[in-house]
Amino acid sequence: MVDILPGENEYYVDQDGEKAATISFIPRGKDSEGYEIIDVDHTFVSDQLKGNGVGVALVQRVVEHARENNLRIVPSCPFADSTISKHPEFQDVLAKQ
Repeated sequence: MVDILPGENEYYVDQDGEKAATISFIPRGKDSEGYEIIDVDHTFVSDQLKGNGVGVALVQRVVEHARENNLRIVPSCPFADSTISKHPEFQDVLAKQ
């Protein structure tokens, strides 16, 4: 698998000095339960890395980030939303709607 690196409100995969895959999020304040919210707004995986599970690994890393920092996720990115809905083990960090 690839190394997932932290960035400014993102995680990414570096390939030859370029971001070959990224997932980004935006802080959105607190929910009604007092949890800080992050909006996962974009996921990108280069053609070279597609089909290797990199996108799912990026979503998993953001889920881990949320757990480590007591955050909740709003997945406005369609890929992140779909991935989280397919993986019940990721759903504990979803913001209450």
